[in-house]
Amino acid sequence: MTFATASTTDNDVQEHITIPLVQHQPEKNDAFEQTIHAVSRHAARGSKYAVAPEHQIDAGFWLGTFDVGASKNVDLLIDTGSADVAINPDLYQPSPHAQNLHQKGELQYITTNSDGCGVADIKYQTFTDTVCMAGLTSHNQTLAKLIKTKPPNAGTITVFRHGGLVGFGGTKASQTQIGGKPFFQQLCDQGAVKACRFGLAYGTEGRGKQILGGVDKSLFKGDLSFSPINPIFSPVEADGNVVYSNENGSGKIKNQYFIFDSGTANIVGPRVEVRKMFKALGIQIVKQTAEGCASVIYGYYACDSPAKVGFTLGGKPFYIEPSAFQLANNGENNCTATITSLDGDAPYWIVGQSWFQGKYVDFQQPHKIGAAYLKDKTMAN
Repeated sequence: MTFATASTTDNDVQEHITIPLVQHQPEKNDAFEQTIHAVSRHAARGSKYAVAPEHQIDAGFWLGTFDVGASKNVDLLIDTGSADVAINPDLYQPSPHAQNLHQKGELQYITTNSDGCGVADIKYQTFTDTVCMAGLTSHNQTLAKLIKTKPPNAGTITVFRHGGLVGFGGTKASQTQIGGKPFFQQLCDQGAVKACRFGLAYGTEGRGKQILGGVDKSLFKGDLSFSPINPIFSPVEADGNVVYSNENGSGKIKNQYFIFDSGTANIVGPRVEVRKMFKALGIQIVKQTAEGCASVIYGYYACDSPAKVGFTLGGKPFYIEPSAFQLANNGENNCTATITSLDGDAPYWIVGQSWFQGKYVDFQQPHKIGAAYLKDKTMAN
């Protein structure tokens, strides 16, 4: 793997590593990877809330390149909304350092299809092995090797449709489903990075970078604006306000909980608040249902007039880029907004990668999260 940049001091001590990322563009109806990790987190808590309303989504998810055991250059989802390392069965080759823990389990998920229906029942066995990204190696990393299983029906998914995922959320084994510390926390504890912080810089045209062990100030304008991570929830959350406006109206929703989740494609909010926002903005509210599924609230708007919606960090609003506001184009200047909601009364917003685009988001685990706008939102340089 090649590094985009490596910042050094006068003593040639590496301060951070900046790694190129790629945004995989799935087929129009492929929403599984963009929903699975967030749903698994809440399922593991016993929550009744689903976090996967994507419908005919066009936006892709962001992949980094990893070595997992003896498996080289495996593209895995970068996911701040979960904490496990999981890899598909045909991809994982154990290294000489691997240990089979002889433990098996099931990762269970709901709302896995593009219409919000479907389930996943993914069986796995656990190993410890090396996991490496850009030359930084986590030793004795607990990981899930998925077990190939025949789907019991056409609606059940049993393996990831890409290589797997690496959870960058959480700092404790108790925040994972399979046990063992999360990958980035392992790097911190083993002294592989100078500082226990990482950044995500997602462009608006499918190019991005991940920064490990520090902050790359060359990528963003001004200073980072920080909020503390809220200790009530895990793995990555903060308090703030939602602000919105367009030619029809404006408003603010105060004292909201946010989960900044790079592995979720869109933005999922509490139903009452999403409805209130859509009404104020003149966005058509559309409720869709399907057998066995929670109903989903979508917002239809004129494609050439996206609303301005922002989430605050440190009191400063950071807005969704106009190009990222669209979840789907329905034709004839009618688009579906990236913000949706499901049945239930979840007290938080899942702020996914459609918000991340055009921003540098800095995670200082486990204390605070910051954001700034990118100097070059396309990440062309």
